[in-house]
Parts: sequence; structure tokens; C-alpha cells
Amino acid sequence: MLDPYSEHFGIFVIMEEQEVWKPVVGYEGLYEVSNMGNIRSVTRTVLQPNKNRVPIAYNTLKGKPMKLFLDRYGYLYCTLSKNGKRTQHMAHRMVAEAFLECKEPSKYCVDHINTVRTDNRVANLRFVSIKENNNNPLTIKNLKTSLNANGVQSRRIETMRARNGKKAPRYVYMYDLENNFIRMFPTMLDAAKFVDTNNGNIHYALYKQKDHIHKGYKWYDKRIEPTQ
Repeated sequence: MLDPYSEHFGIFVIMEEQEVWKPVVGYEGLYEVSNMGNIRSVTRTVLQPNKNRVPIAYNTLKGKPMKLFLDRYGYLYCTLSKNGKRTQHMAHRMVAEAFLECKEPSKYCVDHINTVRTDNRVANLRFVSIKENNNNPLTIKNLKTSLNANGVQSRRIETMRARNGKKAPRYVYMYDLENNFIRMFPTMLDAAKFVDTNNGNIHYALYKQKDHIHKGYKWYDKRIEPTQ
């Protein structure tokens, strides 16, 4: 009998009796995601182009499991391809969008119930509001821990760039809607990856959006005082 709990390359995995597959939202007919958090490509027939990119013959692409990677914040992601464009997608969001229903527009955050970021079983995921996500005691503890680690990493980046004669990084500060500080990022790209957006949106919130709000958070390039 298989042990229901196992650890593979530092990734927490829970075995379930039956694995159910559904199409990845936005990639129907190309990729599927399971209730256990796995992703695979779908066997399909495509037109094979020649060197001039002119379709000349049909070719069958066999489906295969997609490799998952850990990002710097401990979340699993993989790269999907559609119409020649490759994009990174978070595994937990693909599972939630395929298997769960987001009944309230304000509850678009995908929360890991047990706070284990690599445990992407559908039973461990739920759609929550930003406030509900931030009020999870274990999440608050993890944020403080990652903030300390992130601060050390930021100083290392600054020191390395200073040694190379380059401008020090511009930090990005993340706040909730009540102006309570959440965490700091060394670059806009790091901040964008954390909330699953692009750095252009973070830049707009920092310097052009009057209320500085994007993805339910406020963004600043300096520390501010909390609202009294």
C-alpha cells in the first residue's frame, strides 16, 4: 500500500485514489490539469510548416506530462504554448479555475488552505478575498518570514549592482487597502510575479494610478505611514 504522504525533490505531494482531468481554461484542446495539481499536454494533430513557415504536412504531437518548476516564492508553475506564444502559468490557479467556481468577483485570490504552496490538490484550494487571504494566521507568519529573506536578498542585489557601477534597484512596497505594509520587492518584475501580473501594470500603479491600486493591493516606491 502506498504511503499517502511522500516528498519528492522537496515538493510536498499527497496521493489520491483517483485523478480527474479537465481542460486548462484558455488552453482547451491543448493542455489538461488534474485535481491533484498535475498538468499534461493533449495528443493532437497539427500542420507542420517548412523552413518558410508554410504548412506542408500533418504531424501528431503526443501528449505528455508537463514539468513543474518552483518559483522564488515557493509556488509551482509551468510554461504553456499557444499560437507560438509561450507563457508561464501558476499551477494552483489552473487547478482552481478548472475545478472550482468563483462565486464572488471580490474573491479571486486562490488560497492554499494548509498554507503548503506546493500542495495544489483541489481539496486544498479555495477562492477567497484579499482580506480573508491576509487574515490567515499561517499566511501572516509565512509573509513575515519571506519578508526577512527577501530583505537579505534585496541587499545582496543592491551590493552586487553597486560593485558593478550600476544603479541600485528601485524597491516596490506592497500594502493592503488600509495602507498596512505587507512586503517589499527588489524589482517591479518580482512584484508582478507575486500577484500574477506584468511589470507594466505595477509601474502604472506606482506612478500613474492615483489610488495606486492594482490586483486589490496598493503599490508604492517608498514606505508610507499606515492609515489611522
